Amino acid sequence: MGLIGIIQVPLRCFAFDPNIGRGEDEALVNRFTRLFRRVGCKPKLWENHAKGSVNARTYQSTLSTLRISKGSLRKTVKVDYQYPRVASIICLDGTQRVVAARKEFGEDFWWTQKVLGMLLTIEKNGEYRHGLILHYLSQIFQFPGMRKGVQLGNWHKHLALHSHESLERYLGHILATWRKITANDPRIIRSTDYETVSSLQYLAPAVLEDREKIRRLLHEGKIFGQIRDPPLRAMIKENIFSVPVIIPSLQTFHENMKYFELGVKILRSHVLEDEEQKQKFGDKPKTMLQNLERQWDGKTSVLEVAEQTFVPIASSSLQTVYKQLFLAALRQFPYLSSCSTLKDYRGQKPLSARFEPGSSIEGFYVFQLLTTANHLGVSTSKVRCGLSKPPPLRPEIAEGWKEMSQHVSRWRGGKPTTQAFLELEGTSFVPILQNTKTELTPTFIMDDFINAFFG
Repeated sequence: MGLIGIIQVPLRCFAFDPNIGRGEDEALVNRFTRLFRRVGCKPKLWENHAKGSVNARTYQSTLSTLRISKGSLRKTVKVDYQYPRVASIICLDGTQRVVAARKEFGEDFWWTQKVLGMLLTIEKNGEYRHGLILHYLSQIFQFPGMRKGVQLGNWHKHLALHSHESLERYLGHILATWRKITANDPRIIRSTDYETVSSLQYLAPAVLEDREKIRRLLHEGKIFGQIRDPPLRAMIKENIFSVPVIIPSLQTFHENMKYFELGVKILRSHVLEDEEQKQKFGDKPKTMLQNLERQWDGKTSVLEVAEQTFVPIASSSLQTVYKQLFLAALRQFPYLSSCSTLKDYRGQKPLSARFEPGSSIEGFYVFQLLTTANHLGVSTSKVRCGLSKPPPLRPEIAEGWKEMSQHVSRWRGGKPTTQAFLELEGTSFVPILQNTKTELTPTFIMDDFINAFFG
């Protein structure tokens, strides 16, 4: 979400979404009341502004009500205290201070509100950019328990990756999964509260261990607790058990974006052309997939079945090349970026902490990534320049670091732990992922991750 203006709203018109924020807390309200009595109330100060959310329709309605342009509303961000006044907008925070202010100053007291709009970039033809993302989010928000996972501050970072096709695919994946669970029944959708979403996310119903946990959650009434009808609950159980993927949510989306972002940055840094990334496609910045389409020869058809081992296939596609290139980047991400693996619960160190800065390790793995890109038919100046140099020697890595623990991995998404990474180094190849067993292994988790973002 981005800040698109500042307005004032009477306290009687403040509306709060019960599924966002922590709700009214009497102790906090009393604390704010005492504070107002001691030092007064300053709702126009920047730090005291509440945050309000608008969608595309509410945004246009607000502009119409105020009789101002988008530019004029945007200018209120830079003007102190001269804010237009308007009726209610859904609030994202400030519950305690607003309730306290109502008690202390009355319902007609005006409070200042920052207006945040999600994905409200408008094209020349009047349509919203990122329209499909906005569509999926509006549909996902029909499930009340999803709204707490929106994480407003992260969206500008996600969109800046220019990987909209993958974001759209993941959001569509969330929507399809929860429509399957609820059978798109309005009664079940309304009962999909936060406890239900937070309990089911990251679980894999096809895995026996998780299946038993889901059965227990249903029996104890911890999921879909508002549904009392036994036949309907039985149908919900069967719907959940029929889900073949790890159950996603907006929270899993944001967590997995941390891992996805690594792949994007590695490919931008080492494979894609910087100047091509900045070019325009019509009036829109080019996405990574659009860039890759120009840089792939369109005819090379191979699959990487093991590190630097390629086999010919009858035909390939841009999406298949993109997926393989992304896997190549993520397989060696600690060596290709400044990011480390996560520390394992048993105390194993993050992987990048094992090597001295400026070692020859990065050079070897960059060359390996460029070789993979070349084999896949991707040609850029970075690929050609990098491969024109003598190949670096393979760095020596102590074999002790490669030993796999017998402990079961707890990784289910996001940036992987060291243990998970060590397995994925040898298994993150399309043919292996497609044939992985339905078990809670890092390879199974990776297959789900790739399918969610790339199909």
